[in-house]
Amino acid sequence: SNGNFPISTIPVTANTPVTISATYASTTSQKTLLIVMPKLSNFTTSATSVAGGGTLTGTVTLYSPAAAGGAVVALAKTGALSVPSNVTIAAGTTNKTFTIGSSPVTVDTSSTVKATLGTVSITRTIIVKAPRLASITSQTGVVRVFGGTSMAAEATQTVGAPAGGVPAAPCR
Repeated sequence: SNGNFPISTIPVTANTPVTISATYASTTSQKTLLIVMPKLSNFTTSATSVAGGGTLTGTVTLYSPAAAGGAVVALAKTGALSVPSNVTIAAGTTNKTFTIGSSPVTVDTSSTVKATLGTVSITRTIIVKAPRLASITSQTGVVRVFGGTSMAAEATQTVGAPAGGVPAAPCR
């Protein structure tokens, strides 16, 4: 006959083999159970694009709760993004959210963030967007102008311009 019983474990910081023994009528049976350290299961971002100079969030998630001292996930970036060098998932929890910053750009820029824990890495691509022209309005309210004369106008962008501004070509 069989008997079922629960086996409770605690989070570990390294893969740990544990021997389980059961004895009945002077017969002992042993099995080794491998308690595995938490592994990175997912890395998500709140968006796949961001206006240059803006922020979004990233969340790293483990398959199981982090051990005492937490799980340190290394972060690396390319392109016009900024991230902390690592984030710590607190002991007993499975995820951590952090801020991803971006720099203003003059053209849309494909950038990446990579999260690594142990041998598992997950990379996400984020497009950092350049300013776009949203509208042009006449500062005087005039919508017609005689050829060969000029008028004052204002251009509005979808996001702020990078340092040094964005060149605008004169209208003809």
